[in-house]
Amino acid sequence: MTVLSEKKCIPCESGIPPLEKKEIDKLLVQGSV
Repeated sequence: MTVLSEKKCIPCESGIPPLEKKEIDKLLVQGSV
């Protein structure tokens, strides 16, 4: 089994910026409907 700390995050490595708080909040509201 692969250890989580050994896995790679493709979005993090490709230079994609993280979501801003307002974007996260919007997605959380959509997911709770």
